[in-house]
Amino acid sequence: MQVDIKQIDPVTKELTITVEASQAQEEYRKYLEKSAKRIQIPGFRKGKAPLARVEREYKDSIVTSFMEDATDKYFGQAVIEHQIGYLAMPLVKDLKWEDEQDLVIVVEIEQEPEIELTLPEPFEVPYKHLTVESQVDYILEDTANKNRTFEQVDAAIEGDALNCSLTIIGQNDDEPVNVILYAGENPPMRSSNALLDRMVGDTVNISLSGNGLKLVTQNKFPELDNEMNYSCSVMINEIMRLKVPEINDDFAKDLGFDDLAALKQQLSDDLCLRIEHSNMDGENRAIIHKLYADKPFQLPERTLNYVVEEELSRLDQQQEVYRKYLEMQYRMEFSNQMISLYLNKALRKLTGFTFDESKMDEFIEHNAIMADMTVEAWTEQNSERIEDDDFIEQATNWFMLRDLAAKATFVDPPEPEETPATDEEISEDVEE
Repeated sequence: MQVDIKQIDPVTKELTITVEASQAQEEYRKYLEKSAKRIQIPGFRKGKAPLARVEREYKDSIVTSFMEDATDKYFGQAVIEHQIGYLAMPLVKDLKWEDEQDLVIVVEIEQEPEIELTLPEPFEVPYKHLTVESQVDYILEDTANKNRTFEQVDAAIEGDALNCSLTIIGQNDDEPVNVILYAGENPPMRSSNALLDRMVGDTVNISLSGNGLKLVTQNKFPELDNEMNYSCSVMINEIMRLKVPEINDDFAKDLGFDDLAALKQQLSDDLCLRIEHSNMDGENRAIIHKLYADKPFQLPERTLNYVVEEELSRLDQQQEVYRKYLEMQYRMEFSNQMISLYLNKALRKLTGFTFDESKMDEFIEHNAIMADMTVEAWTEQNSERIEDDDFIEQATNWFMLRDLAAKATFVDPPEPEETPATDEEISEDVEE
């Protein structure tokens, strides 16, 4: 067996495995004899038909199975002989064999990228630290939104929710469906500018995509084309406007505090430690982001596609409506996981960092703080996870990045630049 290895790109190799004709022919004869024992041919007892008769009637399927088994066998031997590591499933690009000819197997594999890291000096890392004040404001706004109410109004403005009876013209003319739509442009797929300024009792013609209709009708029309726009008639039954309470002393009193200052103070006291630890995680992530931004590397795309497709295969019927969005989210999530995994490996190689297991209690405490739990409760809930090798690896990476954070200077990220308007956009604005 001869193995030729060709580097296609930084993460992809092509293996051409050649098995000499004499060896391939001998392997085939053994496979044919083994297969013949399982085959029943009229006029002969099972497995007793002449070999030539079996081959004449079943050669195509036997050869196909032989080549598949031979691929597994010789690829496995090549991997061991040449100490080749690979990700996901190998891709068989070509497979050739005929009687008295060499067996040629061409397999493409993906591998982890080889990353050579250096740490710049000074090591400046863009990261905007969370502050207690900003998080207090965020929690207050979030709490106010959770205590929002809806009030009925007569005419719709941007963002109002409309309870409507919807008919897809030519689809369900006799059976309107009750749906919630929004006036204006948001949220996407469930809104229409045609609903602005409309009143209860009005009937309006609007256009919605098939994907949007599946969403608002809870997939009552699965046959619709996601990308196609459909003409719809909607009768407005009710218009609801969101009312968010103002964040003031009265708001604080409703939550059981003397005034807004007392509420903010309590939130600050509760958040202080968690914000400190959130910034530790944020600094660690920023270091990984900085290293990748300075020296990006190619990810194994086929492996990434495989894990994304595996995740998408678990979607239920309702989630299928969001398939494109979820695919984008999964791709981003798994890409980030790959980048972090490969960079952490490269950093351990560069720094020679080893984990001091006496610090495990500190890492457990960090996790408990981030989960807003006591150490005892978190430990009990995660007892099996703590014993796992993956948890030790997470702790190793976390402390290694904390060491790097101590040597880094964190600077505010640059403000994103505004994209200049094109001549076409300027022309459109003038026309409007």
